[in-house]
Amino acid sequence: MGYKTIAETSRLWIREFVPEDLDDLYRLYEAGGAEYVEPLSADRSAERARLESYCVYAYGFYGTGFYGVVEKASGELIGRCGIQVAEINGMGLYELGYLIRKDCRKKGYGREAVLAVMDYGKREVGIEKLYVRIHKDNEESVNFIEKLGFNRQKTDMAEDGITCLYVKNL
Repeated sequence: MGYKTIAETSRLWIREFVPEDLDDLYRLYEAGGAEYVEPLSADRSAERARLESYCVYAYGFYGTGFYGVVEKASGELIGRCGIQVAEINGMGLYELGYLIRKDCRKKGYGREAVLAVMDYGKREVGIEKLYVRIHKDNEESVNFIEKLGFNRQKTDMAEDGITCLYVKNL
C-alpha cells in the first residue's frame, strides 16, 4: 500500500501511516517516552484493523491526521506527529499531537516535525487555530510547546488528568 508524504525537511519525511507500519509503531511506543499518549492495543490484530480504518477515514474525511515521522538517514520511524479533529470543551477543534522516540529527543526532530505539520495544516487544510492538551505532569511537553509560541488558555481541566490547554493562531 502506498502513502502520501505531506512534508519533507532536511532530516525527516512526514508521511501518512499505512497498515504495514504496525510493527514500527509498536517499537516506537515500546522504546519509552509514550506514557502521556493513548496506548496501542495489546491485541495486534485489533490495532491493525484500527490503523487500517484510520488510514481511510482520518486522511480521507478530515484531510489530516497523525503521520509517521521518518528519519531520512536511517529510514526508521522515529515518531508520530499530526493534527486531528478532537472534541475540546464541547467543540470540534484541531488538536496537535506529537511523539518522538525517547532516544531521538533533544536533537530538534520534534520541532522540525511539528513546524512542518503546522505549515501543512495551515496551507493544505486551512487551519487557522491549533490546540494542544498536555497532562499536568508532562513538563517536557509544556516547555516544548511554549517554546513554539503556544499560549496557555485554560488550566484545571479535570477529565483524563489533563490540566493544560494551549492554543496558537497559525
